[in-house]
Amino acid sequence: YVGIYNYIDHVDNLSGFLKNIFKITNSIGIIVENSNRGYPIQHKFGLTEENFNFISKTFNKKLLKFGKNLVGPKSVFYLLY
Repeated sequence: YVGIYNYIDHVDNLSGFLKNIFKITNSIGIIVENSNRGYPIQHKFGLTEENFNFISKTFNKKLLKFGKNLVGPKSVFYLLY
């Protein structure tokens, strides 16, 4: 398991980054800004649940989503495994 906290939406090559991460682990936990709040200017892009569904299918992973009860109202935690 690798945890990625408020970072993934800053990388230049998301696909390449995820390919490299999945070479060293079978599961990752990602915390991102809640898409309902909008995205701060320093983010290269925003990620929604739809994006994570696409990522999980692309990398043949299951996806769990955890909301404000786990990480607070400003963020969402996605587990790909």
